Amino acid sequence: MKLIGQKVGTYNIINKTLLSLLLIIILEGCSVDSKTHKQIRHAEEIAMELPDSALRVVQSIDPESVRGKHDRAHYKLVVAEAHYYNRLAVDRDTIAQPLFDYYIESDNHAERARALYQHAIVMQAEGENARAMYSLLEAEKSLEHLDNPRLSGLVHRTKGHIYGVECLFQNALEEYQKSKEYFDKAELPIHSAYATYDIAIIYNRMRDFEAAIKMLLIAEDEFGRLNEYGHMFDTQIELCYNYIQLNDYSNCRNIFNRIKTHNLNTYSLCDYYCISAILSAIDGNLNQAYLLLNRAKQELIINPMQLAYSEYTIMKICGDDSDALTMYSEMIAEQDKFVFNAINNSLLQSQVDLLSGQVASAKEIQQKTRLINYLFAIISAGIVLLFIYYIRNRQRKHQAEIKRYIDIIADMELMRKDNSTNNMLNATIDRLYRSSLDEINELCEIYYEQSDSSRLASKIFAQVESNIERLKSDRKRIEELESAVNISHNDIMAKLREQCPGLTEREMRIALYSYAGFSNRAISLLVGANAETLPKIKYSIREHIKSANAIDCDMLIAPLSQRKR
Repeated sequence: MKLIGQKVGTYNIINKTLLSLLLIIILEGCSVDSKTHKQIRHAEEIAMELPDSALRVVQSIDPESVRGKHDRAHYKLVVAEAHYYNRLAVDRDTIAQPLFDYYIESDNHAERARALYQHAIVMQAEGENARAMYSLLEAEKSLEHLDNPRLSGLVHRTKGHIYGVECLFQNALEEYQKSKEYFDKAELPIHSAYATYDIAIIYNRMRDFEAAIKMLLIAEDEFGRLNEYGHMFDTQIELCYNYIQLNDYSNCRNIFNRIKTHNLNTYSLCDYYCISAILSAIDGNLNQAYLLLNRAKQELIINPMQLAYSEYTIMKICGDDSDALTMYSEMIAEQDKFVFNAINNSLLQSQVDLLSGQVASAKEIQQKTRLINYLFAIISAGIVLLFIYYIRNRQRKHQAEIKRYIDIIADMELMRKDNSTNNMLNATIDRLYRSSLDEINELCEIYYEQSDSSRLASKIFAQVESNIERLKSDRKRIEELESAVNISHNDIMAKLREQCPGLTEREMRIALYSYAGFSNRAISLLVGANAETLPKIKYSIREHIKSANAIDCDMLIAPLSQRKR
């Protein structure tokens, strides 16, 4: 009996122990007390509308008081969202990763979609775009079971951001368009306006500036109706840059005038000064343009790409090939930095597939990445080399043109000596052309002296071209020359016009300069013809005179038959 009693006592002890363990397990499994539970729910409910209050609530909760896997996960989800709505970073190891680990296998679609979105945001912030995209794709699967247009819009917008960083612009465009549809459905006008702006920026990066402008104008209107003046300012800045890309400076000025109505003291003004500098350069005020660029560089927040682009644009306006090349190279370097970063994190879909177990190994990804890196390096180098070739080839052409102008002016000096017997005609030519030719000749000489400075040389060449264009198109000068030629050569031009009415005005001018004693090279300059083809044109004029049975045929033809270089 004693043995039996001992056994019964032992069983009682075991049962009590098991009961105690069971109670501990039950208690441990109990999620939270009612107060903590209410706090978590309250924070969850007010997180969007009162994010600072929600954050204070979750910060007041002792994490150790939250027990049970689901409740700990739910608590971390609310903590993550409270930080998200306050634009605060979330710790990866203690919050984001546990959320992913728990909810990736969960069938609670409402919480799963929210948790995976929060994980994606943290991964995106840390540059792990593939992991972020994987979480977003999984969040999408849960959203298929829900009616949550707001979260759907956020998921698609974040996918658009990632695709944009990865230079997958068409994918980004599609995601932004979807995000706008969901935000419109959710009746969230501010989010919809952001989506419009995002679409515009992607169009810009796709070099579709007209489409970008269309969407930016819509975004400007949307932000204006919402009194979101900061975002409206950014939108107007982008509009200016897009109009500049299309050389539409008139509309750029219109938008820039709207920018001036803002309280500019509240914004970073780097882009503002850059645009103002470009417009000043267009107006010919180069000193002001460079002063404004320097002000842009002194801003606390600067945009290196836009600074480089603005300086390049101004130098291009000035005809500064050498410095433009330098700036272009800097732009390429910035682009390389951006794109190489994108490529090194790219092959996004392959990486997402790897995370989901659909690719055999990461080796394939690495090989593809290396290949793309090489290809991009070759393409970038090719762009730079082509630009260098363009600049140098243009310089060689300029030098050849300058030499031709100098030779032509020398020809006209010889012509003056040949015409020494015809004082009246010589005096008229001297009066009409001497000062202009001397100025052109002086500029040509300066060009050679400044050939090492491509900035100045380009400006001089542009001035030479401008002077020649004025010389060619001056109707009054041409009429005075024709009058002098008529007086000196027995009304030869009047007779040509009367007896050969079928000649074009250009042919008449070639005849006029021939009668005045100009060389073929000089004539080619003044009428914009090729000196090598000018003898053929003269031959055609002679044949026309003959076929017209001109009474003074020999008189009209003789000067056109003289061989002058």
